[in-house]
Amino acid sequence: MDDLIEVAQSSGTTVLISAHQPLTDHPGLRQLRIDNGRLDELERDAIRPSRETYEMLIELAPTVRARDLDQIVSTPGVTMDLVRQPENVLVLRSTGAQADRVLAAAIAQGWSVRSVQRRDRSEPSA
Repeated sequence: MDDLIEVAQSSGTTVLISAHQPLTDHPGLRQLRIDNGRLDELERDAIRPSRETYEMLIELAPTVRARDLDQIVSTPGVTMDLVRQPENVLVLRSTGAQADRVLAAAIAQGWSVRSVQRRDRSEPSA
């Protein structure tokens, strides 16, 4: 991607790159974020190396095909928070960077996704 950005900048071409995190290694880029349905430009001082200030709470329910969650829970950045009875709903905490990987693995192993919520780490636990 670095080569693509360099060629685009040197030739004056516009390139649209969709990413979950700001590109910190390319200060000359104009970077935008979709926030509450609006497109906002990121200020230069706001673009820092990723130190996530949020986590994802993922609720999974077993189906008849559900297999063991060891592979999912062993993913770096993922912890099992609790098992809610009587439905055996599992609540996992994940870094934002791992959330898509956790969801894909859970679905592939037969689990049903009940909900996914983003929560700032500064918010108190429920």
